[in-house]
Amino acid sequence: MPITVVGGSAADQQRVEDAADEVIIRLWQVTAGWLRARIQTRATTGTVILEECEDPLLLGDNVWHHYLWGLYTSKDEEIHICINNIGNNDDLLADVMLHEWAHSCCWSHGDNHGVPGNDGAPP
Repeated sequence: MPITVVGGSAADQQRVEDAADEVIIRLWQVTAGWLRARIQTRATTGTVILEECEDPLLLGDNVWHHYLWGLYTSKDEEIHICINNIGNNDDLLADVMLHEWAHSCCWSHGDNHGVPGNDGAPP
């Protein structure tokens, strides 16, 4: 089952599908096997929501959705991509998707593991 892309133009949706294929190619850079396997699953069956974001610095997002005993314990499997802020940069699109899918697997900035944008700065 391929990824699901919600929103955006048909051209943008095709770019996202192509970028998902590129994410799979780039998985070699993810050093943690558990994270690499989970991102690969997201990049083959996940959901990407394309948005026109108001914050010009925001490239993508992933939402915590389960709160237990004062801690967030899981992440939303969907990722949100600010397609207007990424523009026509397909290389950046693939890096942002990889980054946001890593977040969907409970990876955080500073965890390293070869994820682009580890420091929180745009990849």
